[in-house]
Amino acid sequence: MQSASVLYAAWTGPENGPLTLCFGGFLDEIEDVVAFAQSHLPQARVLCVRGPRAQTQGGNGVSCGHFWYIGPQDNPELSTFGDGLYQAEVLLLERAAGGKIALAGRGQGGSVALTLAALWPDHVGAVQVWQGGLPLNLARMPLELGDLGAMEIALHDLPPPVAAFTTQI
Repeated sequence: MQSASVLYAAWTGPENGPLTLCFGGFLDEIEDVVAFAQSHLPQARVLCVRGPRAQTQGGNGVSCGHFWYIGPQDNPELSTFGDGLYQAEVLLLERAAGGKIALAGRGQGGSVALTLAALWPDHVGAVQVWQGGLPLNLARMPLELGDLGAMEIALHDLPPPVAAFTTQI
């Protein structure tokens, strides 16, 4: 299936596994996201997605990895966060095709996964996040969040202020 999203992605996992979108963390390359998915989601059919922005080293164009947004992990700059979130939303809506799929992510990718789940709870059955959470500046974002009450959510290794904020939403 050809995607309308510009995000770079790769498949891993058994063909008959439950479908999961896994969003990479800060400075992850696609190989890092695939390795993470293989070790943390071994039973799932995973579409691994790296962040849309490249971090280069000086002016030489050598990539140091990719990221989702500018700013601290728990307080993203709104326009860059929105750009990445939109591209992730395109993937979610294409792959869910009227049903529900799982989301996963680590670090910045975890923030994207949780926010996406809050925006589209009718298309997300479960979310697993490692070392990421909902942005602390979520109230400043022009987003209409849905109810996460019926969703299976697993949070792993969140920083204390982010954990407290994420679990009260």
